[in-house]
Amino acid sequence: MQSLPGQRATKAYPRWANVVSHLRERFDDDIKFVQIGTEKTSEPIAGVHVNLIGKTSLKEALGLLEHAAFHMDNEGGFVHAAAAFGKKSCVIFGLNCPPFRPDSRHKQKGSSTGLRIGLCLTSIDTLNC
Repeated sequence: MQSLPGQRATKAYPRWANVVSHLRERFDDDIKFVQIGTEKTSEPIAGVHVNLIGKTSLKEALGLLEHAAFHMDNEGGFVHAAAAFGKKSCVIFGLNCPPFRPDSRHKQKGSSTGLRIGLCLTSIDTLNC
């Protein structure tokens, strides 16, 4: 089972459907994608197996995270919950373009993995992850 975020939040990555499609092609039915989130901040992502947007309490969502094999998300509270359960995660820190960035003094930095971290969400498309 895989948990996925919604995509309406300000810092949300807008191309989760592409990620899901790619992973489904690569892993066939070995991975089941489950989307959680609230109706206020989430939109359905094409290609997920189970859409639980607005259908779980916080306790139920945490239960899903506890039993997920892997967690993909935008930066947020569920990322910390997944880490507390010891789950591996893929986290996209998106929409860092001024004026949306809380601290526009930050400059582009490299990561310990050698990947470039772009200042704008569109930079993610240029990464070769």
